[in-house]
Amino acid sequence: MFRKIMLIGFSLFVLGSQASFASMVFLDYVPASQTFSPFSPGSVSIQVSGLGDKQPPSLGDYDLNLNYNPAVLTPTSFVFGDPVQGDQLALNGGSPYNASNFTTPGSANIQELSFNSANTLDTQQAGTFLLGTLFFTTGAPGGATPLTFTINAFGDSQGADLPVTLDTGSITVSGVASVPEPSSVFLTLAGFTLLAIPVYRSRRRNIAQ
Repeated sequence: MFRKIMLIGFSLFVLGSQASFASMVFLDYVPASQTFSPFSPGSVSIQVSGLGDKQPPSLGDYDLNLNYNPAVLTPTSFVFGDPVQGDQLALNGGSPYNASNFTTPGSANIQELSFNSANTLDTQQAGTFLLGTLFFTTGAPGGATPLTFTINAFGDSQGADLPVTLDTGSITVSGVASVPEPSSVFLTLAGFTLLAIPVYRSRRRNIAQ
């Protein structure tokens, strides 16, 4: 009886540890906050952290929307993989399925599916790595946008849903949006007035005749 209670207690401990461990997985924009010049190229990386580091849980697939203000930035490309550690969903020279789509304004879709075995992912994948990097061009001066995630799919090595905590980021475009100075507005109105006076006088003469 005592042995059975111990086994049940141990099983509950293992399940609880796995659940709490899985809940520690994070998805971040790196760097979290950046400022760029107007109409200039820029980039931001997508990082996953809190995975098992050569033990479960590992990441086997994802389908994400990267959300932003389309008036502030325009995506140009997405490069998959970590520039230092390589693509951690393509271990041992594997070739995963991946795709990116920028056709919806304000939302860049990225998705990747590993063809590595569950054992390979669980025993070789790093605990923290970059999924890839989004490249873009910025808009007019004075703009700012939050960066958020929408999760369509995020699965472990077995294809089961992997709980993940989503962090946010931000992009700011330096400078101030141009506003006409009062003096220039006044001169413009004065110019229209001076142009209108001769026309008005000419019409009065025609009426008088």
